[in-house]
Amino acid sequence: TKEGSLTAFIYYGDRSEVTREDFYSHDVVLTTYPVVEIEYRKVVDTLKVKCEYCGKMLLPRTLYVHQRYFCGPDAVKTERLLKREKKQKETNEKAMQTLRIKSKYEE
Repeated sequence: TKEGSLTAFIYYGDRSEVTREDFYSHDVVLTTYPVVEIEYRKVVDTLKVKCEYCGKMLLPRTLYVHQRYFCGPDAVKTERLLKREKKQKETNEKAMQTLRIKSKYEE
């Protein structure tokens, strides 16, 4: 390419004064992954719906699973989920003993 044939826009730092035209007037936009992630989360957060039982904000596709297995009057945990919770509790107890946060004999 010839020198000066491409224009680049650096999208980083204070982004409050950046307009859509800034993007359209350049050929290449340079940014970092954290900036892309922040912008992505801003868009996704607008799509989230509040759970009527616990108030958590979830995407519609995860709200169905959340209300079916974890939250609400009709929520029923599967045997596999119950087993997982039991194992997690046992694992936490062993970790606390290993780190000497809690002795074997404490309840």
